[in-house]
Parts: sequence; C-alpha cells; structure tokens
Amino acid sequence: MFVNYTDRHAYITSKMLCYMSQKSFFEKQTPEKMRNTLQVKQIFVQRGLVDHIWNLDKESEAIEIRTFLIPTLFRAQVKTQARASRKNYKHGLVINLDQPQTREQAYEYPYTPLITRMKSLETAFRDLREEEIKFIGVAWHPVQTRDRRWRVVPFDAVLEGTKLYDYAINRAGNIKVDEKYTEAAVVQREGGQVFCSVPSRTKGRKRYNLTLMNVPIRQGKEKNAIIWGLKSQYEIGAEPERTTFLHHLRYVFASGLQGSDILVFGPHEVAAYLAVIKKYWDGLENTVPLEMNPFPLPSKKWASFYDALNNNVMIYDPTLSGKDKLRNLHLDEKCMLLARSIKVKGPYETAFWDPQRDGQIKKYWK
Repeated sequence: MFVNYTDRHAYITSKMLCYMSQKSFFEKQTPEKMRNTLQVKQIFVQRGLVDHIWNLDKESEAIEIRTFLIPTLFRAQVKTQARASRKNYKHGLVINLDQPQTREQAYEYPYTPLITRMKSLETAFRDLREEEIKFIGVAWHPVQTRDRRWRVVPFDAVLEGTKLYDYAINRAGNIKVDEKYTEAAVVQREGGQVFCSVPSRTKGRKRYNLTLMNVPIRQGKEKNAIIWGLKSQYEIGAEPERTTFLHHLRYVFASGLQGSDILVFGPHEVAAYLAVIKKYWDGLENTVPLEMNPFPLPSKKWASFYDALNNNVMIYDPTLSGKDKLRNLHLDEKCMLLARSIKVKGPYETAFWDPQRDGQIKKYWK
C-alpha cells in the first residue's frame, strides 16, 4: 500500500536525493561547468526545442532554456519550481497503453507489448504539437490475479535503467539473475519469480536485491496475460531511495487513471528486466521475456539525447536564490522532453531498439 506522506516529507526526501553522491558514471554536468567549458546558446521558445537538443555537439555545445517547461497548472500557488516539478511528477499525464482488459481477451490479443506500445505512442502524440506534450510516462494494468494496481514507468526511468544495465554489465560485475520458481504449472499460468541483484548508482552503497514477479518465461497464450501483472519486491527496508520517494507519491492522473495505490517502476527494475532478457536469450535461447518486454527499449540516438539532457542542457529558474539562477533539468522536465522527442523523431527512432541499427545496448556507453 502507498503512504500518503505530507508535502514536507516529500520535499525533504527529494532534497536528500539531490545531495547523495553518485558514482562518476552517473554524475551530471553542472550548469557552472557547462558555462565554463561549453559554448552556450539561449533558447526562449519551446517549439523546436527537441531538434536544438538532438543536434547538439555534446563535446562543445550546451543550451540554456529560458522558458518554463513545467505546466502552469503545477506552478500555480507554489513558491519554487522544485515543488512544482514534484506536483507534476505526482499528478502529471501518462499514456495509458491500449491493452486487453481481461485474461480471456489477452489470450486472443494479436499484439505484443512492443506493438501495443508503439501504436499507443503514435496515437497519443498524433494531434499534439511538440510544445503541447506534457506526458511523464506510460501506464498499464494487470488483467489477472487480485493485484490490479496500475503500473507506471516514467520515461526517465527507462533511459536511466538502460544506463544502469550498461554500467552493471561493463563495470560492476553484471546483474545476478536467479530463478525462484519451482512449480511448472504455476509458472505457465502466473509467470516466474526471478531474483536480481542490481548495483547501486550511489557511492558506498551495496547492491539492491529485488524479485521480479509475474515474469513470462514459457511459451503459450498465458504469456500474453502474465506480462501485464509484472511487479517487483525489494528486501524489506532495502529499496533504492528513488524508489521509496516515487512510491510515496500519490498519483491521480487527469487521463482517467485514478487512485493512490500505483506501482511505479524505477531504473533498477528496468535494468533487472534487461538482465532477465539477456539471461534467457543468451543462455537458454528463450526469447519470451524479450517478446513480452513491457518497457521501451531505447535506440542509441535516444540514449544520446538523454545524455544531452543531463550534461548539455540547463534551465533558468527564477525561484532559485543563486545569482545565475540556473539548474539542471528536474525529472519531470526530462520526462516531458523525452516524450516530445518521440513525437518529433518518431517512436521507431527513439523508443525502439533495432539491433542492426543500434548495436548492443550494453555498448551504448562504452
């Protein structure tokens, strides 16, 4: 169950997240360093912003955004943009995937999660201009078992999770993956339980141990229903601070998704699922986890765009106390710009991994 924490608690928690020391692989370039080392161009309008960022020479150029990205609705009656961003991340828009509504429908559903996701993205953005897009992520709900909580994955979690997967494979001794299921009939009907040990992005922190549940492993019509119920479970009291923070947010979406009991996937779950795909594909020639993957797999160019958001983009924030009033993008702002990039460049150029075009995901950041 979710906890309805006060705004003050959320404020303190988010501050803690900002000041934790990240490993160098995940550090972001500060506005001060950007201004001292890169050629900075000021941008005053939102239209065309994606192309400005997409085409940056990341070795020599940066952008200073001089317009508000956070929707007016969330900036009203708050003193800082930090609070406005938290409200946006709590209550912002998501794209509800076009999906089966029952187990029986899922058994006959003609589309994989990949096709469903791509169709839903195209539909959601079709009649919107770039600057009108304010989506934070995508959402879906289970079609079997008693757990019918909506699943939400913010766009930034997809990219950060992919980067965490790359880090684990190449720099941290991989992600440990062990099956925990035993009864074949249950696995066929409800999916497997897979234990994963994922590195932390924070200096001095031990690995996070989580179990992915309702993972489709076996071929059969049941896999089409199982995947919508994917969920994670951490060791008690040992989940990532970001996960704790996100799970304490109360989501009420204007798009029709109501309620506070929502399962929010973070980077560690995304990285863990990628490791599950690799284990079953490489070791067992089993492509079911890949076929049923619920998370967008980023193209190499989309990953590069995400890096630019972290290291080559700053934004003017009049609510800051400093002289320059410049800061890195907040999570909700990155999510919205990632969503806009899908609109501008197309789903297949962004939220779709083509192995021939992009190469191996584990080599994106080598």
